[in-house]
Amino acid sequence: MRRTRLPGPIQNNLATGNLSELVRDGVSRWISVDVNDGTFTKVASGDMGGEGTNVVGDIVTSTSGMRIIQDINKDGKAWNQNSHTADRWYRELKVDGRRLTWADIFSIEFLIARNQQGDQDRAGITIGLCDTATVTGTSNQQWIGLQGYNRNNAAGMDMRVGSGAGNGEVSDADGKKCYAIFTPAFDDDNSADTNVMMRRGVGLLLNNVNEVLTATGMGDNAEKFISTDPVYLFFSPCFRNSPVSQTSNTDDTWKVWYRVSFSDDNTSPDYVPGGGTSI
Repeated sequence: MRRTRLPGPIQNNLATGNLSELVRDGVSRWISVDVNDGTFTKVASGDMGGEGTNVVGDIVTSTSGMRIIQDINKDGKAWNQNSHTADRWYRELKVDGRRLTWADIFSIEFLIARNQQGDQDRAGITIGLCDTATVTGTSNQQWIGLQGYNRNNAAGMDMRVGSGAGNGEVSDADGKKCYAIFTPAFDDDNSADTNVMMRRGVGLLLNNVNEVLTATGMGDNAEKFISTDPVYLFFSPCFRNSPVSQTSNTDDTWKVWYRVSFSDDNTSPDYVPGGGTSI
C-alpha cells in the first residue's frame, strides 16, 4: 500500500536534519543589510537640493561587509536628530514577504560591526527605520536607529542610539560592535488619533569578543508615526557632524544586520495552560 504525506515543516523535536534547518518557533534570524542586493532605492544628497553625493565611489559588497568610501570634502553630510543631508538607501520593511506598517506590533534589533577601518575619524553609518517622508527629507524627520562612527583619533568607536527627538551617545577605545533594540510602537492614549510612537531604545557598545564596554539609550521619543504608513528600513553612510582631523577620503568596511520580532496576535495573545504557545 502506498502512503502519501503532505509536506510540512520539520519540527524542532526531531533528530533528523541540521539544526539550522529545523523550525524553531520564536527564533528569528539576523538579516544582513546589503544595499547592492537589488531591493534598495538610493537617494543622493544632490537629489534633495544638496551639493551632490557624499559617497564618491560605489559601495562594494563582499563577505567582509560593505566597503564604503566617502568624500571628506562633504564632511558636513550628517544624520542626526535635526539634519538628514547624507545619502541614504531605503526599502520597505517586510517579514516573510509581508509589508509592515507602523500599526503592526513588532520590535527590531540592529547590529553593526566595523570589519576594517581607514585613517579617517568621525566617519560612520546609520541603520534605522523611518516613515514615508523621511526617505527624502533633509531636516527634522521622524526616525529611530543605531549609529556607529570611527572614534576621534581613530581608536575604537562612538555609538549613538537615537530618534528624531534626540539620541544617547557613548564612546570607547576598544569598541568594535554596536547593538541596539527598540520597543514596539504603541498608540498614545492621551490623543484622539491612532498614530503610534516607538518610545524607547537601548544600545550596547561591545569589544571584539562581544563583551559590553558601555551602554546608552535614547530619551523618551514622543514622535508619532502614521499607523497606516509603511515602515521603511534605511541605511545612510554619514559623518558625525563634527570637525575631522584627516584630509583623505574615508575607506571603511562595515557589516550590518537587523532582526525583527513579530507576532500576529500582537500584545493580546491567548493564554494556553500547560505552557502552551499562543497562535
